[in-house]
Amino acid sequence: MKVFLHKCLRVILILVLSIITGYLLLMGAYSIPTGRMEQHLEASANVFLSEGAYPEVILGYKDSRLDNWTDALMLLTAVYEDGSPAYIASLKNTRPIIDGKSTAECLTSIYADHEQNGIGHYDYKRYWHGYLVLLKPLLYFMRYSSIRYLNMIVQLFLFTWVVAVLSSQKRTKLIFPIFIAWLFMNPVSTILSMQFTAVTVLMLVQLLLFLLLEKRYVDSPFLVVEHFLIAGCMTSYFDLLTFPLVSVGIPLVFWCFLHSRGSVRKNVLFVIGHTAVWGIGYSVMWAGKWVMGSIVLKQNVLMDVVEQAAVRTGSLVREQVISYGDIMYSLWDASNIRIIAFGGVVLAGCLCWGMIHKSLYMKAEFIAVCAIVGTFPFVWYAILKNHSYMHMWFCYRELAVTIFAAAMLGMVSIDFNKLEVRWKKGF
Repeated sequence: MKVFLHKCLRVILILVLSIITGYLLLMGAYSIPTGRMEQHLEASANVFLSEGAYPEVILGYKDSRLDNWTDALMLLTAVYEDGSPAYIASLKNTRPIIDGKSTAECLTSIYADHEQNGIGHYDYKRYWHGYLVLLKPLLYFMRYSSIRYLNMIVQLFLFTWVVAVLSSQKRTKLIFPIFIAWLFMNPVSTILSMQFTAVTVLMLVQLLLFLLLEKRYVDSPFLVVEHFLIAGCMTSYFDLLTFPLVSVGIPLVFWCFLHSRGSVRKNVLFVIGHTAVWGIGYSVMWAGKWVMGSIVLKQNVLMDVVEQAAVRTGSLVREQVISYGDIMYSLWDASNIRIIAFGGVVLAGCLCWGMIHKSLYMKAEFIAVCAIVGTFPFVWYAILKNHSYMHMWFCYRELAVTIFAAAMLGMVSIDFNKLEVRWKKGF
Protein backbone atom coordinates (compact mmCIF):
# COMPACT_ATOMS: atom_id res chain seq x y z
CA MET A 1 0.00 0.00 0.00
CA LYS A 2 2.84 2.37 0.87
CA VAL A 3 4.52 1.68 -2.48
CA PHE A 4 1.27 2.41 -4.32
CA LEU A 5 0.73 5.68 -2.43
CA HIS A 6 4.34 6.67 -3.08
CA LYS A 7 3.86 6.13 -6.81
CA CYS A 8 0.61 8.11 -6.80
CA LEU A 9 2.38 10.97 -5.06
CA ARG A 10 5.12 10.89 -7.70
CA VAL A 11 2.50 11.09 -10.44
CA ILE A 12 0.79 14.04 -8.74
CA LEU A 13 4.15 15.75 -8.19
CA ILE A 14 5.08 15.36 -11.88
CA LEU A 15 1.74 16.82 -12.96
CA VAL A 16 1.99 19.80 -10.59
CA LEU A 17 5.61 20.47 -11.51
CA SER A 18 4.78 20.21 -15.22
CA ILE A 19 2.05 22.84 -14.93
CA ILE A 20 4.20 25.18 -12.84
CA THR A 21 7.26 24.70 -15.04
CA GLY A 22 5.21 25.24 -18.19
CA TYR A 23 3.81 28.50 -16.82
CA LEU A 24 7.22 29.76 -15.69
CA LEU A 25 8.80 28.94 -19.07
CA LEU A 26 6.07 30.85 -20.87
CA MET A 27 6.52 33.81 -18.53
CA GLY A 28 10.22 33.79 -19.40
CA ALA A 29 9.44 33.67 -23.12
CA TYR A 30 7.00 36.56 -22.80
CA SER A 31 9.71 38.59 -21.05
CA ILE A 32 11.81 38.67 -24.23
CA PRO A 33 11.52 42.01 -26.09
CA THR A 34 9.57 41.70 -29.34
CA GLY A 35 11.29 44.45 -31.34
CA ARG A 36 13.74 42.20 -33.17
CA MET A 37 11.07 39.52 -33.52
CA GLU A 38 8.88 41.96 -35.44
CA GLN A 39 11.80 42.89 -37.69
CA HIS A 40 12.34 39.24 -38.54
CA LEU A 41 8.61 38.71 -39.03
CA GLU A 42 8.50 41.67 -41.40
CA ALA A 43 11.33 40.06 -43.37
CA SER A 44 9.34 36.80 -43.41
CA ALA A 45 6.05 38.21 -44.70
CA ASN A 46 6.98 37.51 -48.32
CA VAL A 47 6.78 33.77 -47.59
CA PHE A 48 3.10 34.07 -46.76
CA LEU A 49 2.53 36.44 -49.68
CA SER A 50 3.89 33.90 -52.13
CA GLU A 51 2.58 30.70 -50.54
CA GLY A 52 -0.78 31.71 -49.05
CA ALA A 53 -2.51 29.98 -46.16
CA TYR A 54 -2.61 26.35 -47.32
CA PRO A 55 -0.07 25.71 -50.10
CA GLU A 56 0.54 22.20 -51.39
CA VAL A 57 4.20 21.33 -51.86
CA ILE A 58 3.16 18.77 -54.48
CA LEU A 59 0.07 20.11 -56.21
CA GLY A 60 -2.90 17.78 -55.90
CA TYR A 61 -1.53 15.88 -52.89
CA LYS A 62 -3.38 16.91 -49.75
CA ASP A 63 -0.85 15.21 -47.50
CA SER A 64 1.73 17.71 -48.78
CA ARG A 65 -0.40 20.70 -47.72
CA LEU A 66 1.31 23.13 -45.35
CA ASP A 67 -0.52 24.82 -42.51
CA ASN A 68 0.68 28.37 -43.03
CA TRP A 69 -2.60 29.53 -41.47
CA THR A 70 -1.56 28.14 -38.09
CA ASP A 71 2.11 29.02 -38.56
CA ALA A 72 1.02 32.63 -39.09
CA LEU A 73 -1.09 32.37 -35.93
CA MET A 74 1.95 31.14 -34.00
CA LEU A 75 4.16 33.94 -35.34
CA LEU A 76 1.57 36.65 -34.68
CA THR A 77 1.11 35.34 -31.13
CA ALA A 78 4.88 35.35 -30.63
CA VAL A 79 5.33 39.03 -31.55
CA TYR A 80 2.16 40.51 -30.08
CA GLU A 81 2.64 42.87 -27.17
CA ASP A 82 -0.01 44.97 -25.47
CA GLY A 83 1.86 46.04 -22.36
CA SER A 84 0.45 43.29 -20.15
CA PRO A 85 2.91 41.84 -17.61
CA ALA A 86 4.40 38.45 -18.53
CA TYR A 87 2.35 36.53 -15.97
CA ILE A 88 -0.83 37.84 -17.64
CA ALA A 89 0.29 37.75 -21.28
CA SER A 90 1.47 34.14 -20.99
CA LEU A 91 -2.07 33.07 -20.10
CA LYS A 92 -3.91 35.31 -22.57
CA ASN A 93 -1.82 34.40 -25.65
CA THR A 94 -3.18 37.33 -27.62
CA ARG A 95 -2.67 37.88 -31.34
CA PRO A 96 -3.79 40.59 -33.77
CA ILE A 97 -6.73 39.90 -36.09
CA ILE A 98 -8.40 41.66 -39.00
CA ASP A 99 -12.05 40.86 -39.72
CA GLY A 100 -12.57 38.89 -42.90
CA LYS A 101 -8.91 37.91 -43.24
CA SER A 102 -7.10 34.68 -42.44
CA THR A 103 -4.12 34.75 -40.09
CA ALA A 104 -1.77 34.55 -43.09
CA GLU A 105 -3.52 37.53 -44.73
CA CYS A 106 -3.49 39.37 -41.42
CA LEU A 107 0.26 38.83 -41.12
CA THR A 108 0.97 40.12 -44.62
CA SER A 109 -1.38 43.09 -44.17
CA ILE A 110 0.40 44.18 -41.00
CA TYR A 111 4.00 43.29 -41.80
CA ALA A 112 4.13 43.59 -45.62
CA ASP A 113 1.51 46.23 -46.39
CA HIS A 114 1.95 47.98 -42.99
CA GLU A 115 -1.80 48.28 -42.58
CA GLN A 116 -2.85 50.01 -39.35
CA ASN A 117 -6.63 50.25 -39.63
CA GLY A 118 -9.15 47.68 -38.53
CA ILE A 119 -6.73 45.68 -36.39
CA GLY A 120 -8.29 43.98 -33.40
CA HIS A 121 -7.03 41.28 -31.09
CA TYR A 122 -8.01 37.79 -30.01
CA ASP A 123 -7.11 35.97 -26.79
CA TYR A 124 -6.44 32.30 -27.58
CA LYS A 125 -6.52 31.16 -23.97
CA ARG A 126 -7.60 27.52 -24.18
CA TYR A 127 -4.23 26.20 -25.42
CA TRP A 128 -0.90 26.34 -23.61
CA HIS A 129 1.02 27.58 -26.68
CA GLY A 130 4.14 25.99 -25.27
CA TYR A 131 5.80 26.29 -28.67
CA LEU A 132 6.36 29.97 -27.78
CA VAL A 133 9.07 28.88 -25.34
CA LEU A 134 11.15 27.95 -28.39
CA LEU A 135 9.63 30.14 -31.09
CA LYS A 136 10.12 33.47 -29.36
CA PRO A 137 13.90 33.03 -28.83
CA LEU A 138 14.29 31.62 -32.35
CA LEU A 139 12.35 34.49 -33.91
CA TYR A 140 14.51 36.90 -31.95
CA PHE A 141 17.54 35.65 -33.87
CA MET A 142 16.21 34.47 -37.24
CA ARG A 143 13.50 34.67 -39.85
CA TYR A 144 10.71 32.17 -40.47
CA SER A 145 12.56 30.59 -43.41
CA SER A 146 15.59 29.97 -41.21
CA ILE A 147 13.36 28.37 -38.57
CA ARG A 148 12.04 26.03 -41.27
CA TYR A 149 15.60 25.15 -42.22
CA LEU A 150 16.50 24.47 -38.59
CA ASN A 151 13.40 22.33 -38.26
CA MET A 152 14.57 20.27 -41.23
CA ILE A 153 17.97 19.70 -39.62
CA VAL A 154 16.42 18.64 -36.30
CA GLN A 155 13.89 16.19 -37.75
CA LEU A 156 16.29 14.60 -40.24
CA PHE A 157 18.93 14.32 -37.53
CA LEU A 158 16.55 12.62 -35.11
CA PHE A 159 15.28 10.18 -37.73
CA THR A 160 18.82 9.34 -38.85
CA TRP A 161 19.87 8.86 -35.23
CA VAL A 162 17.02 6.42 -34.60
CA VAL A 163 17.97 4.44 -37.71
CA ALA A 164 21.67 4.46 -36.74
CA VAL A 165 20.96 3.19 -33.22
CA LEU A 166 18.68 0.43 -34.51
CA SER A 167 21.39 -0.62 -36.97
CA SER A 168 24.08 -0.63 -34.27
CA GLN A 169 21.84 -2.75 -32.02
CA LYS A 170 21.16 -5.19 -34.89
CA ARG A 171 17.46 -4.37 -34.88
CA THR A 172 17.35 -3.37 -38.52
CA LYS A 173 13.97 -4.99 -39.15
CA LEU A 174 12.40 -2.29 -36.96
CA ILE A 175 13.61 0.43 -39.34
CA PHE A 176 10.97 -0.25 -41.99
CA PRO A 177 7.91 0.35 -39.72
CA ILE A 178 9.39 3.67 -38.55
CA PHE A 179 10.30 4.65 -42.10
CA ILE A 180 6.89 3.86 -43.59
CA ALA A 181 5.02 5.65 -40.78
CA TRP A 182 7.30 8.70 -41.12
CA LEU A 183 6.86 8.66 -44.90
CA PHE A 184 3.07 8.41 -44.51
CA MET A 185 3.13 11.51 -42.30
CA ASN A 186 4.94 13.30 -45.15
CA PRO A 187 8.22 14.61 -43.66
CA VAL A 188 8.28 17.48 -46.16
CA SER A 189 5.13 18.91 -44.60
CA THR A 190 6.17 18.20 -41.01
CA ILE A 191 9.45 19.98 -41.70
CA LEU A 192 8.03 23.07 -43.41
CA SER A 193 5.11 23.58 -41.02
CA MET A 194 5.90 24.48 -37.42
CA GLN A 195 2.36 23.36 -36.61
CA PHE A 196 3.30 19.73 -37.31
CA THR A 197 6.69 19.80 -35.59
CA ALA A 198 5.84 19.19 -31.94
CA VAL A 199 4.23 15.76 -32.20
CA THR A 200 6.70 14.54 -34.85
CA VAL A 201 9.72 15.50 -32.75
CA LEU A 202 8.20 14.15 -29.53
CA MET A 203 7.59 10.80 -31.22
CA LEU A 204 11.16 10.52 -32.55
CA VAL A 205 12.69 11.61 -29.24
CA GLN A 206 10.70 8.96 -27.38
CA LEU A 207 11.94 6.23 -29.70
CA LEU A 208 15.49 7.42 -29.09
CA LEU A 209 15.02 7.43 -25.33
CA PHE A 210 13.71 3.87 -25.36
CA LEU A 211 16.72 2.74 -27.39
CA LEU A 212 19.42 4.69 -25.55
CA LEU A 213 18.08 4.23 -22.02
CA GLU A 214 16.58 0.79 -22.53
CA LYS A 215 18.30 -0.83 -19.55
CA ARG A 216 17.13 1.89 -17.16
CA TYR A 217 13.54 1.49 -18.36
CA VAL A 218 13.74 -2.28 -17.94
CA ASP A 219 15.29 -2.06 -14.48
CA SER A 220 12.75 0.55 -13.33
CA PRO A 221 9.33 -0.28 -14.83
CA PHE A 222 7.70 2.73 -13.17
CA LEU A 223 10.04 4.90 -15.22
CA VAL A 224 8.02 3.81 -18.28
CA VAL A 225 4.87 5.04 -16.51
CA GLU A 226 6.51 8.39 -15.80
CA HIS A 227 7.74 8.52 -19.40
CA PHE A 228 4.23 8.31 -20.85
CA LEU A 229 2.87 10.69 -18.23
CA ILE A 230 5.45 13.33 -19.18
CA ALA A 231 4.91 12.61 -22.89
CA GLY A 232 1.22 13.36 -22.42
CA CYS A 233 2.02 16.59 -20.61
CA MET A 234 4.46 17.72 -23.29
CA THR A 235 2.08 16.89 -26.13
CA SER A 236 -0.63 18.97 -24.48
CA TYR A 237 1.84 21.78 -23.83
CA PHE A 238 3.41 22.11 -27.28
CA ASP A 239 0.72 20.88 -29.68
CA LEU A 240 -2.36 22.65 -31.05
CA LEU A 241 -4.48 19.49 -31.46
CA THR A 242 -2.92 18.19 -34.67
CA PHE A 243 -2.30 14.42 -34.47
CA PRO A 244 -1.46 13.87 -30.77
CA LEU A 245 -2.01 10.09 -30.79
CA VAL A 246 1.22 9.70 -32.76
CA SER A 247 3.10 10.71 -29.60
CA VAL A 248 1.61 7.81 -27.65
CA GLY A 249 0.61 5.11 -30.14
CA ILE A 250 3.92 4.69 -31.98
CA PRO A 251 6.18 4.79 -28.87
CA LEU A 252 3.79 2.43 -27.04
CA VAL A 253 3.87 -0.20 -29.79
CA PHE A 254 7.62 0.27 -30.15
CA TRP A 255 8.28 -0.41 -26.47
CA CYS A 256 5.90 -3.38 -26.38
CA PHE A 257 7.81 -5.01 -29.20
CA LEU A 258 11.16 -4.24 -27.58
CA HIS A 259 10.00 -5.80 -24.33
CA SER A 260 6.90 -7.94 -24.46
CA ARG A 261 5.16 -8.74 -21.21
CA GLY A 262 5.05 -12.42 -22.22
CA SER A 263 1.29 -13.00 -22.33
CA VAL A 264 -1.75 -11.52 -24.05
CA ARG A 265 -3.31 -10.40 -20.76
CA LYS A 266 -0.17 -8.65 -19.51
CA ASN A 267 0.39 -6.89 -22.84
CA VAL A 268 -3.22 -5.74 -23.05
CA LEU A 269 -3.12 -4.40 -19.49
CA PHE A 270 0.18 -2.67 -20.23
CA VAL A 271 -1.25 -0.95 -23.31
CA ILE A 272 -4.47 0.11 -21.58
CA GLY A 273 -2.67 1.29 -18.44
CA HIS A 274 0.02 3.31 -20.16
CA THR A 275 -2.42 4.82 -22.61
CA ALA A 276 -4.50 5.94 -19.64
CA VAL A 277 -1.39 7.41 -18.01
CA TRP A 278 -0.60 9.36 -21.18
CA GLY A 279 -4.22 10.53 -21.26
CA ILE A 280 -4.00 11.70 -17.65
CA GLY A 281 -0.86 13.69 -18.42
CA TYR A 282 -2.43 15.15 -21.57
CA SER A 283 -5.76 16.13 -20.01
CA VAL A 284 -4.53 17.30 -16.59
CA MET A 285 -1.79 19.42 -18.16
CA TRP A 286 -4.32 21.02 -20.51
CA ALA A 287 -6.82 21.54 -17.69
CA GLY A 288 -4.07 23.24 -15.71
CA LYS A 289 -4.00 26.04 -18.28
CA TRP A 290 -7.76 26.51 -18.08
CA VAL A 291 -7.77 26.63 -14.29
CA MET A 292 -4.79 28.99 -14.05
CA GLY A 293 -6.24 31.20 -16.76
CA SER A 294 -9.58 31.39 -15.01
CA ILE A 295 -7.96 32.26 -11.68
CA VAL A 296 -5.29 34.74 -12.80
CA LEU A 297 -7.26 36.41 -15.61
CA LYS A 298 -10.51 36.29 -13.63
CA GLN A 299 -12.29 35.05 -16.75
CA ASN A 300 -14.31 31.90 -17.38
CA VAL A 301 -11.84 30.10 -19.63
CA LEU A 302 -13.60 26.81 -18.92
CA MET A 303 -16.76 28.10 -20.59
CA ASP A 304 -14.83 28.77 -23.80
CA VAL A 305 -13.37 25.24 -23.62
CA VAL A 306 -16.81 23.66 -23.14
CA GLU A 307 -18.24 25.60 -26.08
CA GLN A 308 -15.38 24.64 -28.38
CA ALA A 309 -15.48 21.01 -27.23
CA ALA A 310 -19.16 20.86 -28.16
CA VAL A 311 -18.35 22.14 -31.64
CA ARG A 312 -15.30 19.91 -32.24
CA THR A 313 -17.04 16.73 -31.09
CA GLY A 314 -20.27 17.53 -32.93
CA SER A 315 -21.44 16.23 -36.31
CA LEU A 316 -22.29 19.63 -37.76
CA VAL A 317 -19.93 21.07 -40.38
CA ARG A 318 -20.90 24.22 -42.27
CA GLU A 319 -24.54 23.63 -41.36
CA GLN A 320 -24.45 20.07 -42.69
CA VAL A 321 -24.58 16.89 -40.63
CA ILE A 322 -21.69 14.52 -41.36
CA SER A 323 -21.52 10.79 -40.74
CA TYR A 324 -18.60 8.65 -39.60
CA GLY A 325 -18.39 7.39 -43.16
CA ASP A 326 -17.97 10.96 -44.42
CA ILE A 327 -15.12 11.49 -41.98
CA MET A 328 -13.30 8.31 -42.99
CA TYR A 329 -13.72 9.05 -46.69
CA SER A 330 -12.26 12.54 -46.25
CA LEU A 331 -9.32 11.14 -44.29
CA TRP A 332 -8.70 8.46 -46.91
CA ASP A 333 -8.86 11.13 -49.60
CA ALA A 334 -6.24 13.18 -47.74
CA SER A 335 -3.89 10.21 -47.28
CA ASN A 336 -1.26 9.32 -49.84
CA ILE A 337 -2.55 5.97 -51.06
CA ARG A 338 0.72 5.35 -52.89
CA ILE A 339 2.62 5.26 -49.60
CA ILE A 340 0.09 2.83 -48.14
CA ALA A 341 0.34 0.66 -51.26
CA PHE A 342 4.15 0.74 -51.17
CA GLY A 343 4.23 -0.26 -47.51
CA GLY A 344 1.62 -2.95 -48.09
CA VAL A 345 3.48 -4.48 -51.03
CA VAL A 346 6.82 -4.56 -49.15
CA LEU A 347 5.20 -6.00 -46.02
CA ALA A 348 3.17 -8.58 -47.97
CA GLY A 349 6.30 -9.62 -49.85
CA CYS A 350 8.25 -10.12 -46.63
CA LEU A 351 5.38 -12.06 -45.03
CA CYS A 352 4.97 -14.32 -48.06
CA TRP A 353 8.72 -14.92 -48.17
CA GLY A 354 8.71 -15.82 -44.49
CA MET A 355 5.68 -18.07 -44.90
CA ILE A 356 7.15 -19.94 -47.87
CA HIS A 357 10.38 -20.62 -46.01
CA LYS A 358 8.64 -21.41 -42.71
CA SER A 359 10.11 -18.39 -40.93
CA LEU A 360 6.87 -16.67 -39.94
CA TYR A 361 5.87 -16.67 -36.27
CA MET A 362 2.99 -14.41 -35.21
CA LYS A 363 2.62 -14.18 -31.45
CA ALA A 364 -0.79 -13.64 -29.91
CA GLU A 365 0.50 -10.96 -27.51
CA PHE A 366 1.85 -8.89 -30.41
CA ILE A 367 -1.40 -9.28 -32.35
CA ALA A 368 -3.31 -8.06 -29.28
CA VAL A 369 -1.09 -4.98 -28.90
CA CYS A 370 -1.43 -4.01 -32.55
CA ALA A 371 -5.17 -4.69 -32.61
CA ILE A 372 -5.76 -2.35 -29.66
CA VAL A 373 -3.36 0.46 -30.53
CA GLY A 374 -4.24 0.25 -34.22
CA THR A 375 -7.83 1.24 -33.40
CA PHE A 376 -6.81 4.40 -31.53
CA PRO A 377 -7.17 6.73 -34.54
CA PHE A 378 -10.62 5.40 -35.40
CA VAL A 379 -11.86 6.00 -31.86
CA TRP A 380 -10.32 9.49 -31.97
CA TYR A 381 -12.14 10.28 -35.21
CA ALA A 382 -15.42 9.02 -33.76
CA ILE A 383 -15.06 11.41 -30.80
CA LEU A 384 -13.66 14.49 -32.55
CA LYS A 385 -15.96 14.31 -35.56
CA ASN A 386 -16.08 17.97 -36.57
CA HIS A 387 -12.38 18.52 -35.96
CA SER A 388 -11.32 15.42 -37.88
CA TYR A 389 -13.48 16.30 -40.89
CA MET A 390 -12.59 19.98 -40.99
CA HIS A 391 -8.86 19.29 -40.69
CA MET A 392 -8.69 15.96 -42.50
CA TRP A 393 -5.52 17.00 -44.37
CA PHE A 394 -3.48 16.84 -41.16
CA CYS A 395 -5.71 14.69 -38.92
CA TYR A 396 -5.14 11.81 -41.34
CA ARG A 397 -1.66 11.50 -39.79
CA GLU A 398 -3.21 9.80 -36.76
CA LEU A 399 -3.46 6.77 -39.07
CA ALA A 400 0.34 6.56 -38.95
CA VAL A 401 -0.24 4.76 -35.63
CA THR A 402 -2.26 2.04 -37.37
CA ILE A 403 0.25 1.74 -40.21
CA PHE A 404 3.16 1.54 -37.78
CA ALA A 405 1.42 -1.12 -35.68
CA ALA A 406 0.66 -3.25 -38.75
CA ALA A 407 4.20 -2.89 -40.11
CA MET A 408 5.74 -3.72 -36.73
CA LEU A 409 3.59 -6.82 -36.36
CA GLY A 410 4.59 -8.02 -39.81
CA MET A 411 8.32 -7.35 -39.50
CA VAL A 412 8.68 -8.72 -35.98
CA SER A 413 6.82 -11.90 -36.95
CA ILE A 414 9.48 -12.80 -39.52
CA ASP A 415 12.56 -14.67 -38.33
CA PHE A 416 15.13 -12.98 -40.54
CA ASN A 417 17.98 -14.89 -38.88
CA LYS A 418 16.48 -18.17 -40.03
CA LEU A 419 15.94 -16.75 -43.49
CA GLU A 420 19.57 -15.66 -43.58
CA VAL A 421 20.74 -19.17 -42.69
CA ARG A 422 18.55 -20.68 -45.40
CA TRP A 423 19.81 -18.07 -47.87
CA LYS A 424 23.42 -19.01 -47.17
CA LYS A 425 22.55 -22.67 -47.62
CA GLY A 426 20.88 -21.85 -50.91
CA PHE A 427 17.42 -22.60 -49.54
